[in-house]
Amino acid sequence: MPHAPNLAVAVGIAAVLGVAGAVFAFSETGRVGDERRAWPRSGETCPVLDPASAARILAERGLKVRYRFTFEGVAFGRTFGDAECYVSAVGPKGAGEPVCRFTSPAFVEVTTARGMTLFLPGVGRTTTVFADPDGPKCYAQSGDSGLAD
Repeated sequence: MPHAPNLAVAVGIAAVLGVAGAVFAFSETGRVGDERRAWPRSGETCPVLDPASAARILAERGLKVRYRFTFEGVAFGRTFGDAECYVSAVGPKGAGEPVCRFTSPAFVEVTTARGMTLFLPGVGRTTTVFADPDGPKCYAQSGDSGLAD
């Protein structure tokens, strides 16, 4: 019987690690899968707005940045839709970089150590933002809301 406590401890540790792994695998920012390879660094480049223009356009349309989150030290905001993020294996400068995909965001703000960048990709378009070291890049896919995947 002296081995029973060791077995119970081992089973307990395995259960905790299994639950932690499942939580990570299914979290929005920890997804693992091949679908990321489809997140293009192509499409229409999103229009970049200065803060005054962004404030005016949002006010005219009765919009505000409703959803904010920080991922890997980069702050993101959007008016609509969902978001999921990952860190790319290799970025243009050789290091991994935060990448977020938004479904129909209308407006996206990105804040890095370099400052805030404001994008206006529009509604009904999957939008992918790459937090490149030399400044965020935003690409919108024509007529694709991204809600089907």
